[in-house]
Amino acid sequence: MDGGSPAELFAHPSAILLIIGGSVSATIITSPLKAVLGIPKYIIQAFTTNKFDPKATIELLANLADKAGARFTCP
Repeated sequence: MDGGSPAELFAHPSAILLIIGGSVSATIITSPLKAVLGIPKYIIQAFTTNKFDPKATIELLANLADKAGARFTCP
């Protein structure tokens, strides 16, 4: 950024559109059509679902960490 401020990044909306649009386009091109068409459903679900059980999430992460640790143990 050579001494510029982060606010200058938003001074060029065409650059932001190019980066975001290119990233989204590359993701869509490399993904199966079924997955791409399901994206709006997952976005809506992410912003509307209020069910969150912290205890269950912690247990899930602990179990996944145990599995990962068992898989990558050194001999």
